[in-house]
Amino acid sequence: MDRFCKLFCLALAAFLLAHGPALAQDPAYEAFQRGEYLTALEEANKAAEKGSASAHALIGRIYSNGLGVARNYTKAAQAYEKGAKLGDAESQLKLGVLAANGKGTA
Repeated sequence: MDRFCKLFCLALAAFLLAHGPALAQDPAYEAFQRGEYLTALEEANKAAEKGSASAHALIGRIYSNGLGVARNYTKAAQAYEKGAKLGDAESQLKLGVLAANGKGTA
């Protein structure tokens, strides 16, 4: 478990270093930070339709945690899978965690 925590922290740090400045200007992440989860989901869906990998990660996070919507691991896994295919590290990690815990699978 300790090894997993270290790997998770390393992946998170790499993600934030790579995407932190861009996320600060993203309307979906701004709404998410304010706790406006439905607005964040709406904005993230718009960005996801345009091919934003980080938007898929945010959609996955919202559904995985049930933030403003009913918790839905299947929708979370679908969003993370799309983000992972676009190369988003957070999506790749979260999809693996869901799979390891047997969540989000049909």
